[in-house]
Amino acid sequence: MTEDQIISDYELAFLLTSGEAFLGLADVLKNHGAEITYESPINQIKLAYTIKKQTSAFFGFCNFRAPKDAVKKVNDDLSFIPALVRFLIITPPLKPAAREPRPERPYEPRTEKPVPALSNEALEEKLEEILK
Repeated sequence: MTEDQIISDYELAFLLTSGEAFLGLADVLKNHGAEITYESPINQIKLAYTIKKQTSAFFGFCNFRAPKDAVKKVNDDLSFIPALVRFLIITPPLKPAAREPRPERPYEPRTEKPVPALSNEALEEKLEEILK
């Protein structure tokens, strides 16, 4: 299996002009051999600024599994969907592996001896040595 054929997890976030346009995105993913593992609900949002003359859009995301070489082709094909305002494909962060619990250690009090306090005379002598 070459590096491009390794199947990885990806996340596609998108802004659409209509909620039904997700079917076109799903078709592009399936045409390139991607398997959709999760679809978020698609919600209409107001955009902070106008994008392609749109003041609102439908936001959603989906997780999918696909080979690395297919993701490049998906990225290219998504740019030709007119109902797609913006999109971003990322690899989701890795989940930390479950760590083994650290073995319990009994409490051991410090065995260091405390430093004796200096008298004023000893402190003054020390300062004079430093300033010389």
